[in-house]
Amino acid sequence: MAVEPPLIFDMAIKAFFSAYCNHALVTCKYSLVMVNNYGARLAEALRIAKKDRQELADGIGVSVQAIGQVIAGKTKALTAENSALAAKFLGVDMFWLATGMGKPKIVTKPSSQWPFSISVESFLAIPEEEQNRISEYIEFCVNKWHVAHPPKK
Repeated sequence: MAVEPPLIFDMAIKAFFSAYCNHALVTCKYSLVMVNNYGARLAEALRIAKKDRQELADGIGVSVQAIGQVIAGKTKALTAENSALAAKFLGVDMFWLATGMGKPKIVTKPSSQWPFSISVESFLAIPEEEQNRISEYIEFCVNKWHVAHPPKK
């Protein structure tokens, strides 16, 4: 059974790494985990989401080998688009996953009917021309995903 270190010890470690190493730190109940590169953050996001590499690969349309290479540090990171998709799929903060800054907090959807993190009102407040451009881009992305993931027969 793990024993939690005294709070002052935990604070001292965080202060040291923040001041001298510029590492993002994630604390869990029994340990202090240093998450200083994209692969480590991706592995931490998988742990938080209780998902495995294959589920993530299937969810964002890449190979499980690509996920493994990123986590192992053989590839620096996913593309910006796939990183955003991974963050959404795993329910973690996109900015944290990309940079290590902030917290990996779970991002929840405001409504089951509206699948985006911004409100419907915010979307409708932008000019119609921009709404159309965004809608076309979303349609493009969805079609691209369906081409990469044809229905199994």
